[in-house]
Amino acid sequence: MQPDITLSPKKPVLKRNLLIAGVVLIIIGIGLNLYQHQPSNGPTCFTTSDYIDFYHSAPGDAVLGPGTTFFTHSYPFVPATTTLDTTDPTISASQDSTEIAAFYKEHTTRAMVFTIESAYLIGPNADGSIAEKRTELLKKLLTDAGIPAELITTKTHAYEIDEDGTSAYDDIDNATITLSSAETCHE
Repeated sequence: MQPDITLSPKKPVLKRNLLIAGVVLIIIGIGLNLYQHQPSNGPTCFTTSDYIDFYHSAPGDAVLGPGTTFFTHSYPFVPATTTLDTTDPTISASQDSTEIAAFYKEHTTRAMVFTIESAYLIGPNADGSIAEKRTELLKKLLTDAGIPAELITTKTHAYEIDEDGTSAYDDIDNATITLSSAETCHE
């Protein structure tokens, strides 16, 4: 009598391994796709809808990316003083500061920077402290309205008087507030 030898069917090892490898590749592909399309954890740049929220109109051909100026306005001062010139009722640093702060509070996911600039002429009677005080006054308006001081940079520029008594810079009695997207924002 011969022993009864039965062969067991081969297990489909190759098919199983290919199936597992395929499933793993699909999972990796889905994971990479989700990773690429997830929202950035960092602050973003200004958008067209932000522009519409602030200005109540669509931007013309403005490109709103990193470092883009979103708002800028010059405010006149009484010459040789730190007093805002309020003779033009359409220009109000206080009102603009309040509006900018309200916009900031509604758009805290945006990476924004505020720059305040003023200038003075170098000469025998030059007084850079007036220009510095003007920038500090505008900074105080912004911080009092709710803008964090660490988001605000102040700059004071000195310009020389030319030989003919003029200067390349003619805006000495103004200071400017500029709101821009930070260079580090994500689109």
